[in-house]
Formats: sequence, structure tokens, C-alpha cells
Amino acid sequence: PPEYNSMHVRRGDKIGCAEDVFYPVEKYLEPLINKGVAGLPLFIMSDDFGVVKELNNILGEHGVSPDVFTMCNDTHEGFDIYALRDRTLAYSRNDGKVKLTGREYREHIFDETVRLLTETMIAAKSNLFVGTRKSNIGRVVEAIHHDPSGCLFLSSERIDIRSEEHTSELQSRQNLGRR
Repeated sequence: PPEYNSMHVRRGDKIGCAEDVFYPVEKYLEPLINKGVAGLPLFIMSDDFGVVKELNNILGEHGVSPDVFTMCNDTHEGFDIYALRDRTLAYSRNDGKVKLTGREYREHIFDETVRLLTETMIAAKSNLFVGTRKSNIGRVVEAIHHDPSGCLFLSSERIDIRSEEHTSELQSRQNLGRR
């Protein structure tokens, strides 16, 4: 679609550790609802298909029914780096974890990398992006987004919207690093 919003809902092995906290799915929707743009099509990046189901339910409860699209499928149940390192399929299937052979492992890594890069580019072209700054994905989307002021970030206290002052400060630091 020509006009859409996007979000990266973090789940899997990064939640509950020192790296990030668990944000309820509703928190990702708040900025879109508050800005009155929750009715636009919505692209969801996640490693857990349950997030897509939950978002559809919550949107329905708010009386909003945008087209929701994702590259996540129903076998994605949260990324697990330890399972991946063990060459066990990182996304479980109904019949349990699957041990991957060398070729299957490389193909899986390739497919998931292409999916992640494609999702990132789709998010970077959205009107508004909602994510977390503790995620590398959120920071990359912001860095390549056509309008970085359209990137909204969750924090444990509130939604942070990158201000012009903050953007100028960041650009100054980046310029210093290039000297």
C-alpha cells in the first residue's frame, strides 16, 4: 500500500533479560491510536506470530480494522539464539524442535536474514514506525527511515519521539566521528 504504518514488536530471547523489557502489544498501538492513524494499513515485524493475532484482536476491540500484513508466519514463536547456535530450528514447529543439517542450517540463516532485511526496508518506508531503541532493528529503521521524526520509540515510562534538538545533537556526534 502507498500509505501504511509499521511496528517492530520484540519477543523471543531478548525479552526478560538485561537487554530489554516486555512491552504489552497495546503499548505499540498507543501512539498510532493517539495520532488518529490506527486505521492505516499496518506492517508488523516480529519473531512471534502470536503478536500478529493479538494485535488483530486488540485493533478489533478499538473498533479499528486496518489491513495488517507481516512476513512472520505461524511457525515463528520467538527467536532463540541458543537453539540457533545448537543448529536446532530457532522457530519451533507443532511437532517440536528440528535439528538442522549443515545445508538446511545455512538455508535457514539465509532465508531469515533476507526476511529481516526486507522487513527493515518495508518499515523504513512507512509513514510511522513504532519500536524500541534497545533493539538494533529499531535503530536501523530510524537510521534509514525516509523521515526519522516518524519513528516513535517505547520506553518504560513513555513514548519518546525524537526531537529536532536530539536529532541535531546526534548528527553533531556523527560528524565528529567522521573527522
